[in-house]
Amino acid sequence: IEKIIKFNKPLILSTGMASIKEIDFIYKLLVKKKFFKFAFMNCTSEYPPVLKDINLGFIKKMILKYPKATIGHSDHTNDIYTSIGAAAFGAKIIEKHVYLDGLNNGPDKDVSINFEQMTNLVKAIKDLEIAKGSIKKINHREKIIRKWAHRSIVTIKNVKKGEKLTYDNIWSKRPGIGIPSYKMKSVIGKTARRSIKKDSLIN
Repeated sequence: IEKIIKFNKPLILSTGMASIKEIDFIYKLLVKKKFFKFAFMNCTSEYPPVLKDINLGFIKKMILKYPKATIGHSDHTNDIYTSIGAAAFGAKIIEKHVYLDGLNNGPDKDVSINFEQMTNLVKAIKDLEIAKGSIKKINHREKIIRKWAHRSIVTIKNVKKGEKLTYDNIWSKRPGIGIPSYKMKSVIGKTARRSIKKDSLIN
């Protein structure tokens, strides 16, 4: 590794078969030499791996523990799901074995995906990157839907002038352009100032 970093090219290191102590050792070595163009790949060197041995949650721990490193995932399953999960956990690099259909007779047979799966994987991760924001707000397109999706207080029977509003003659229905349904209790017991037809918004 000391010789390789003299080329000053980005370096990718697998953590398969490595203990945390060994990963720490290499991390400290690279940081001490002020070499920061390197990545650690979360990896389970089983071919194919047992799912419970993959431990995707360790990716988040690596991101916190090794801040100078780019963290990725080296995946030896024969599908795309754990790679998508790794990206969701923050992996910035994904390694997959890919084979040509009909020509997969070598030792990687059980740990590879085909190019159609690879296409689906790339699309899934790109979509995930767009979708994984952390801000909670009412989006512009939601505001339009909110007007009809929320509920307002309406009559469910014809109400006569002077009649009290009760759970028997009012309820909540869409759209949400009238008195919000959460104010129901404050409306119960009020007296109608005029006759109100069934299925009318209460003002």
